[in-house]
Amino acid sequence: MQSHNHRRYQANQLSIKLLFPPWFSKLKKQQNRHFVDDSALTAYRWILILCLSIICLLTTSATAQTTNAAADQRSQDPTDFSFAHRVFERVGNEDSLPINVVTAIAQDKRGLMWVGTQAGLVSYDGYRFQKYTHFNRDQSSLSGDNIKSLWAAPNGELWVGTISGGISIFDPDSGKFRQLLYGPNLSTKLEIGAIQAIKGDQQGGVWIVGTETGLHHLSADRKSLHHYRHQDKDPGSLLDDRVRSIMLDRQGTLWVGTVSGLQKRSSKALDFESIGSDAVRKEILAGQEVRSLYEADDGKIWLGFAKNGAAWIDPQSGKIQLVKLDTLGVNKLGDNVVDIITQVRPEEIWVSRYGYGIYVLDATTGKILQRIRNDPALPGSLAFDQIGSMFKDQSGILWIGSWGGGLQRYSGKQEAIRMLRHSSNQANGLSRANIRSLLETQDGRLLFGTDGNGIDVFDRKRGLISGYRNQAQQADSSVALAVLALAESADQTIWAGTRQSGLQSLQKHSQQWKTYTVSSGLPSNQIRSLYVSRRNDLWVGTTLGLAKWQAAQKRFMTFSSKQAVAMNSYVTAFAEQTDGKLWIGSESGLWLYDPVNESLQQFQHDAKDIHSLSSNEVNGLLIDRSGQLWVDTAQGLDRLISWDESGAKFVHVSADLGRAGLYFGANLFEDQHGRIWTQWFVYDPKLNQLIELSKVYGIDLGTAWVGAHLKTKSGHFLYGGTKGIAIVDPERFERWKHEPLVLATGLKIDGSEQFLNLREGITLHPRQRNFEVEYTTLDYLAPDKNRYAYRLLGYQDAWIESDAMHRTVSYGNLWPGDYQLQLKGGNASGDWTREALTIPVRVLPAFWQTNWFFALVFLTLSGSIYSVYRWRMARVKAEKRSLQDMVAARTADILNLGEIGQSLTATLDIEQAFERIHKQVITRVDAQVFGIGFFDQTTQMIEVDYMVEDGVRQGQFHYTLEEKERPAVWCVIHQQELITNNLTEVLNYVQSIAPVRSGKATESIVYIPLFVEKEVVGCMTAQSTNKNAYSPDQLEFLRAIANYVAIAIANSNFHRHLIEAQKQLAQQEKMASLGQLVANVAHEINTPIGAIKSSGDNISNALNTAMSNLSQLMHLLDQDTRELFLQLINEIKLSTSFLNTREERKLVKDCANQLEQLGIPDSRRKAGILVQLRVHQQLSTFLPLLQHHKSEQILHAANEIGAIINSAQNIHVAVDRVSKIVFAFKSFSRIGTNHEKTQVDLREGMETVLTLYQSKINKGTELICQFDDIPAIACWPDELVQVWVNLIHNALQAMNYSGTLTIRIQKIDNEAVVSVSDTGTGIPVAIRDKIFEVFFTTKGIGEGSGLGLDIVKKVINKHHGRITFETEVNKGTTFFVHLPYSP
Repeated sequence: MQSHNHRRYQANQLSIKLLFPPWFSKLKKQQNRHFVDDSALTAYRWILILCLSIICLLTTSATAQTTNAAADQRSQDPTDFSFAHRVFERVGNEDSLPINVVTAIAQDKRGLMWVGTQAGLVSYDGYRFQKYTHFNRDQSSLSGDNIKSLWAAPNGELWVGTISGGISIFDPDSGKFRQLLYGPNLSTKLEIGAIQAIKGDQQGGVWIVGTETGLHHLSADRKSLHHYRHQDKDPGSLLDDRVRSIMLDRQGTLWVGTVSGLQKRSSKALDFESIGSDAVRKEILAGQEVRSLYEADDGKIWLGFAKNGAAWIDPQSGKIQLVKLDTLGVNKLGDNVVDIITQVRPEEIWVSRYGYGIYVLDATTGKILQRIRNDPALPGSLAFDQIGSMFKDQSGILWIGSWGGGLQRYSGKQEAIRMLRHSSNQANGLSRANIRSLLETQDGRLLFGTDGNGIDVFDRKRGLISGYRNQAQQADSSVALAVLALAESADQTIWAGTRQSGLQSLQKHSQQWKTYTVSSGLPSNQIRSLYVSRRNDLWVGTTLGLAKWQAAQKRFMTFSSKQAVAMNSYVTAFAEQTDGKLWIGSESGLWLYDPVNESLQQFQHDAKDIHSLSSNEVNGLLIDRSGQLWVDTAQGLDRLISWDESGAKFVHVSADLGRAGLYFGANLFEDQHGRIWTQWFVYDPKLNQLIELSKVYGIDLGTAWVGAHLKTKSGHFLYGGTKGIAIVDPERFERWKHEPLVLATGLKIDGSEQFLNLREGITLHPRQRNFEVEYTTLDYLAPDKNRYAYRLLGYQDAWIESDAMHRTVSYGNLWPGDYQLQLKGGNASGDWTREALTIPVRVLPAFWQTNWFFALVFLTLSGSIYSVYRWRMARVKAEKRSLQDMVAARTADILNLGEIGQSLTATLDIEQAFERIHKQVITRVDAQVFGIGFFDQTTQMIEVDYMVEDGVRQGQFHYTLEEKERPAVWCVIHQQELITNNLTEVLNYVQSIAPVRSGKATESIVYIPLFVEKEVVGCMTAQSTNKNAYSPDQLEFLRAIANYVAIAIANSNFHRHLIEAQKQLAQQEKMASLGQLVANVAHEINTPIGAIKSSGDNISNALNTAMSNLSQLMHLLDQDTRELFLQLINEIKLSTSFLNTREERKLVKDCANQLEQLGIPDSRRKAGILVQLRVHQQLSTFLPLLQHHKSEQILHAANEIGAIINSAQNIHVAVDRVSKIVFAFKSFSRIGTNHEKTQVDLREGMETVLTLYQSKINKGTELICQFDDIPAIACWPDELVQVWVNLIHNALQAMNYSGTLTIRIQKIDNEAVVSVSDTGTGIPVAIRDKIFEVFFTTKGIGEGSGLGLDIVKKVINKHHGRITFETEVNKGTTFFVHLPYSP
């Protein structure tokens, strides 16, 4: 009861305080603690009730006299994100718009935009501005330059109201202006002063407002002009001759705004009806100067006043609602001028308040939703606060012209996206422009991580309300400057990832930030992403992998895959399935975390699998409502089809959209319609339709950051970038569907500009050869992305497409006749116009293109044909004689073939034989290209050893039988001739034409297979750049030559025997090298075996000593000391560092100094023991042991145990050394057993050889290895090991095993390059050209076979590589081995 009285008292007290402050003071004096006397309280209550009743009566009376209740009904609470900015796009500049002043805007029937200025009229087609001005001597020019009003007539004409020149009418058919004349003879000029407004009615008449001359109506036939003025005694006349605005609504009713109020006149009435403007009855609009009128989509009539804001009228009920505009948020009545009203979308009314920009009002209540003003600090803001004109075109784009700011456009489609930016002029905007992370907290706040100013805290209605800032004096307890990731756990702890300061957390109700670094288990201090799972697990993505927060241990746990592959890369994104499985994106591929067994599985790009991930660089992840996973990679957007333990399959969405290999934007969201969003694109999977987002849709982020995105509880998408935040309402977003008209904007005939009359079309006279038409698609959303197409019917049927940069059509040298030029366009979304613009084209004939001229030509040709017949008969006789001569020449060729065969079969030098063949061929046929290839059955390759092109001998190359598009391969596989007369005939044999290896492409191609004992041993080719180059006789000649080539190849088979002999010698060389290495291997194995024996003895001795003393020692120590002793033993086991003598002496000296300072006796000896045990850096931890009275026994026991541990480690190292030597020896012994190419890391073979030569190298050679991380290469690895053995062995001998041996492996262009360098005596100049010759050696008899470098070169040639060397006498030699990746 007491509590109830207390509340009742507080309510009464508050009411009295607000209404009667003096009485409230007296009441306070009577107050005793919490209460006053009940009788006094009752008296005050009755007084309060009486006063409130009086106030209510007064209020009711006032309301009955006025309907001005808008201020009471309107709440000034802003809507969500009302502080965000719309993007206005600038159109033109000072050069295109005179003095940047826009007074009127209109769009004609064709869709062309017109802009009135104080210095002339301007038309705009989306690309080009065209100016029109008054010229005294030209009656067809504009009648005046200072334009006040524009009206686009239904017939396509444009009416231009000027200040001093009356009305000019532009005729689009002639491209000229005429001054408005009326009257019976259409000869009377309109003289009503400056033309303030022009509106056409439904009957064809035109309403015109002049300068304080009332209202004027021009009849449809333009023969009569009726004047309406104010008459004092006529209530149906105008209220005032000073008319400020007129409007015709959808029913045809004329609304008139005057200096004295508002009137209307229906289409059937004769009088004007005053609307709330009776001054005698003091109606609400009486005396109001109505500067603007607008009919909204819901039928309301909106009014703009000169002093008191705005109002709207319900035409059905007659209700008038005033809308008072505040004065910059002070909530006072504005005395502003509202001179323009328009509607961008049904929910909003835009009113122009002169000097204060644009106010956006709620179309239903009149509540102020947003104020749009110029901000010089923001690109895309309103250009100027003094608005001169606003016009909504046919597509819904709003055009805004200002007094000094030029012209801007704003699309209603941009209502779905707004920008939140940083500006020094706006306190509720971003504190920094560059936003790296975003978070919506559980209490509804919005946190934006900046790059440079910590965290901004935003309220979705008020904007910036506070922030978490870096404090230099409190760096450890304040947030970092750059916040790259944000998250909130269930306990409302905020987590912030920084650029290099680790991870920070702020608990609820705390002001102190706590920092976690690598010392807390993080893989890196550079945090890039954060995620809180359904289980409330905090996941941290760093630049070196993934970590999960373990709250109980206050540490982070890291992960690796089932194959122990660490995620040592950037972690960019997370996506969680409903079953708790977590997908993780990184720069090392896609990962899946299974919470059941706490394991990671990795999925990567596989070049051999078309269904694998597009790229290992994963930037964005999304699981949609159907449970499908979307993955955005650096090479495009993928969608997961299926996955299992062996891998995953993906659909490559970007490739299906024609954007293969292109990044999608990373920051993925799904809206309620199933569309996939990033800050760059909207993809509709149902329609397979892609929309590109840009400034035309209101988004201007600069550089967008991966991971800087947020989906709010209200369904908004937020994206961060270097220019601020884009706020997207996906429910308001829709695809641009406007179907624009196509307009021809220019015509040139033979380069001379002409006016194009679409009705008359284009006519070319005989001397006029070509015409050029410029055209445009009148879609102003994004003109640079409009599409264009054209065709000339009668000349072509197919459409020719072009872009916005190529909007001209040019045709020339057309045959006389009638044509139709058709032009069509497409909007920014790629939708084509349904109807094309058709322009008739007529080409008039010249005299020589007439029928009579053709008849004359026919008669002339008939006579010429008879003359040709006589000439042809004489020609046939001459050809007969020529044929007889040709037969004699061919007989001589046959005799020469016998001589060629004898010379070819008489030589075993295949090179010489091929040269003879080539000379014979080029003397008889046109063969710019001639070549001979051998087919190797072992490698299944065609080795082209002889190829001449344009007289130049080409290098050797080969074809594999997999290159099915090569004619040579087809010839060998099918064992048939391949003969073409032109290049396209190659497709009769192969599916596609392969690119030429060198030189020009040939037309006539001949390939003839070479047979030896019915087996194909190769092919011969002759080729010419000319078509139809080879006659049947020449083909027979080539076939005969091919037979001789096959015989020459058979006679050269002795080379194979020589090659076999060389192989046997190479094997002997290998065995000699193997024998040299046996002694090395024995020495290498003896050394670790000796180490094993010595370490075993040490362990035995140490065990005998330690076991006898350890039990007694542990009995003497108390519990704490025993635990500290066991900790010391554990640290010994963990130690793996090795020190040289110099390092160990320095550490002993430093440790002894510290012990002396601590008062430890015998510090030098004890320091030596501590350094040997590797615990010298933990003196503070183990100081109690050193100060213990049994410290000598403790150190002795620890030293013995340390000796056991070190000896065991030495045994492990020695055994590992023996294993490596045995493995290397086995690997070398297998050389030559593998006949297939395999993918091999060159470093493995090189390390095998170095292991075998370790003892030789240790004699006095300094070894430097510089092995780059290069891709594996297809090769015969065993043969390459022989190469490395020979090069390293030669290098060591050249230095007499004393010098520097440098080995480097690297990738240069498309080759693996291995270099072996020594610091020996170098190679003398006299023998440098001989070192690769077989049997050449500089060693004594029995020391070298001379086959080493010959074998090396053959092995490298087999790999299609090359070997070079650089040498300098007395400085050394370097051999370079180049192995191609794709020979």
